[in-house]
Amino acid sequence: MAYNPYERESALPMSSQQALAQTGLGPLAGGQPGLRRFIPGGEEESKTTDPAETPKPDPYPTVLPSLSAAQLGQLSERRRLIDERLKQAEAESERRRTLVEASAARSRESAERQSQRSIQDFMREAGGRGLARSPMVAGRRARRAGEDLRLQYGEIDTQLSTEIAALQDLVSRAENERSIGIAQIEQERVNMQADLNRLFPAGSMYRS
Repeated sequence: MAYNPYERESALPMSSQQALAQTGLGPLAGGQPGLRRFIPGGEEESKTTDPAETPKPDPYPTVLPSLSAAQLGQLSERRRLIDERLKQAEAESERRRTLVEASAARSRESAERQSQRSIQDFMREAGGRGLARSPMVAGRRARRAGEDLRLQYGEIDTQLSTEIAALQDLVSRAENERSIGIAQIEQERVNMQADLNRLFPAGSMYRS
């Protein structure tokens, strides 16, 4: 019989590495770190991200579209008119306040002149009776004239304060009307931008 040099080696028990190679669990088998594993009858296992976890784009616009030049011009004109009405109210209030203050000043001067004439007339009358030099008579008349003048001043000031308050109320109403008008214009602007036909032009094709 011919001598076989590998016969003795094959008769020895298998090493641990040979056993692993026989069972298919060697270093080339799947499941090792950094290697891809092949599934019998299936596809190669992938480490890519799950498509379901990928963020989807928002189908709805997050920024409202711009208005046309005609729409912007219309809103701007309405706002200009509202501002103009407030300016007119402020100018009218200032003009009328100047008039009422000037009228009050004339009323004070007139009351003062009237008081002085009253005292002079009394003194002439008292002088004709020889009482002009009497301190009691002249002093009593001067005090009474001063009290009457202060009362007239108080009435003039009260009327002036009432008229000024009315003018201030006129301006306050104009300011409130402007605030309301500006808020309405802003709401209409948003409504125009949020028009569904502008946001989704294709949607109008499916309306009956």
